[in-house]
Amino acid sequence: MHLQAIPPRLFTSALPTGGREFFCYLQISAEDGPAAPVERLTWEIRDGDGRAIVGGTHWPSEAELAAGRFPSAASLPPDWQGGTFQACLHAGADSVPFTAAIEHYVQPGPFRLPLTGPVLVVGGHRIGEVHRLAGRIFSQQFGWDFIGLGGPGWSVFAAPPSEALRAQDFAGFGREVVAPADGTVVRAADDRPDLVAIGQLPAPETFLADLTLALGNYVVIAHAGGVWSVLAHLQQGSVQVQVGQALEAGQIVGRLGNSGNSSGPHLHFHCMDGPDLLTASPLPIALDVEGETSVPQAGQLLEG
Repeated sequence: MHLQAIPPRLFTSALPTGGREFFCYLQISAEDGPAAPVERLTWEIRDGDGRAIVGGTHWPSEAELAAGRFPSAASLPPDWQGGTFQACLHAGADSVPFTAAIEHYVQPGPFRLPLTGPVLVVGGHRIGEVHRLAGRIFSQQFGWDFIGLGGPGWSVFAAPPSEALRAQDFAGFGREVVAPADGTVVRAADDRPDLVAIGQLPAPETFLADLTLALGNYVVIAHAGGVWSVLAHLQQGSVQVQVGQALEAGQIVGRLGNSGNSSGPHLHFHCMDGPDLLTASPLPIALDVEGETSVPQAGQLLEG
């Protein structure tokens, strides 16, 4: 039996309290067949000096056994500087060990909020949030979802909401989306329709043949230091950049839309260590917002 980490590179993310959060899956390789014999997963995290910091035992659910994928999550101290994740999968009489480095990530430069105007963070990447739990598109595990606000009192809606909400009823629909840092466009899509009705996601089978369709209209930008950013769910026909084009931080790339796997108009944004959404590992980038560098959390109000 062979194990691999999802994502392939392991990092921690910063907490508002100053601590760190760690999360990953251990996946049984597909060629090893079903994971029915698995009984439990034991694991621990060691610091750079080899000292055990935290550990535990995970008893898999039926769904995890069927998928052959098992999660581990932990909180770590603020002074965490990297170490190792050590695990052992117990399957009957067999014990399958696994060890991988947890890297201490230092980002290469500043990244700004990629949405202009007042912004509400509706999705972050704390442990348990949808982005952090992503297994099939794991490059988004340090992602955010932002919606634009407007009008008096920073309203979500541009007009009094009706029972049949439409994308254009949202104050942020069509808001300018900008490059988070200097870079070069490496991928872009602009022809995917916006969903008009709000609150009903497309059928999952819509994206089975090509998971990138879940992004809707999107732009991928290569930045210095081995960072690629993804700006997704853009408005159809709004993308103003082309593959190969050099961008400056703050330059308009498109407008906030409701395309792809989206239940309402918002901007999805994440950073990763390669251009391929389906194979890259997520990078824990902090953003410069309102004069401070921080990791925005779900529920925060920001000004872009």
